Amino acid sequence: MSRLPLAALAAVTASLLTACGPDYSGTQFNPRSTAPVPVSLEPNRITLPVGIAVTARVEPQSSNSHPYDEYYQLRLTSQDPNIADVLRGPLEREFVFIGVNEGSTCVDVVMNDEFYECIEIIVEPPAS
Repeated sequence: MSRLPLAALAAVTASLLTACGPDYSGTQFNPRSTAPVPVSLEPNRITLPVGIAVTARVEPQSSNSHPYDEYYQLRLTSQDPNIADVLRGPLEREFVFIGVNEGSTCVDVVMNDEFYECIEIIVEPPAS
């Protein structure tokens, strides 16, 4: 058997596996805790005051019929933890968002070591 057909078969198999997977279209936040002041957890922006922490289950969304299952390990990290920090929650795909100092930064969305997007996080002055 020549190497050319084997290489072609490997390429076709790889493209089929990729085509059968989910197609990232964003995230959905499902709050798990209630903050004493208003916070906003939207697919493209998180807003919370300094000193407030909120826990949410974060679900990556697929634009095709293939959902993100447990194989896809989700990681969220703040680009500037001095403004806003993100910690893993107690359950899978749960995260705690913490307003540290006023300003804005990004939360990187990474699955299986592949970067998908940066979600803006805005930390406002403390609620009075």
